[in-house]
Amino acid sequence: MLGFDYCISVDRTGRGGGLALFWRHFSNCTLVDFSNNHITVEIIDSVLGAWRLTSYYDYPNGSRRIAAWNFLRQLANQFTGPWCIFRDFNDILDASKKRGRNNRPQWLINGFRQAVLDSGFSDVPVEGYPFTWFKSLGMGRAVEERLDRALANSLWFNFFPEASVETLVVPTSDHYPILLNCRPIPRHHLNKRHFQYENAWHLEPGFKDMVTNSWQVYSNNSIMPKMSSCAKEMVVWSKAHCHKLKSKIEDCRRQLHNMRTTSSGE
Repeated sequence: MLGFDYCISVDRTGRGGGLALFWRHFSNCTLVDFSNNHITVEIIDSVLGAWRLTSYYDYPNGSRRIAAWNFLRQLANQFTGPWCIFRDFNDILDASKKRGRNNRPQWLINGFRQAVLDSGFSDVPVEGYPFTWFKSLGMGRAVEERLDRALANSLWFNFFPEASVETLVVPTSDHYPILLNCRPIPRHHLNKRHFQYENAWHLEPGFKDMVTNSWQVYSNNSIMPKMSSCAKEMVVWSKAHCHKLKSKIEDCRRQLHNMRTTSSGE
């Protein structure tokens, strides 16, 4: 239903935790190992070679911080090649990654930072909003922290020197999604237009009839020219019937961003 070819999931323990990783067949992923706190896959890049990606969920219980840091070191010792580990670490690397209420004890910050250094990792640069988790926004006891991040070793950065992490916006959840972008698209390529089917078109009256009629008009063509002609008809139709769709989406995204920054006191 989500459009992926493969999935592995790890059941939650009690009311917390739970992991899932989805990928498509062309990603060339192979499952390496997993636990209640992580899923590791190996990715075979046709140009760069093999590297590993770990989806990580740290112990949410504050009393298990030392165990969490040792687990990170243990994972790092299992593989010496290019490796990136990302998602929820339930720790911060410095005091600036927390805003509101009481400061996090310095020994906790130092302990996590030392575990990261011992593991040979460094932070993947962040773009956009600096925090990924919040509680009680809009209230006097509001707090925000960057608990979600991507860490990588030097070999991985050699593969992806321009990699970055972007904090996205969503209407629900107390964690914002993060997008790990290994190969940012150069800006001079952004203006090149390619056909992209929009699921929202299917909800518009008349779309299905338009596609059916277009398919019949080009029925004598071979399959590829037929699909190309039909795609052009969809683009023309969308400009007449859905020209405000992208602006509405961007407007909703701006509203979510404004609500986030306003409630956080910026």
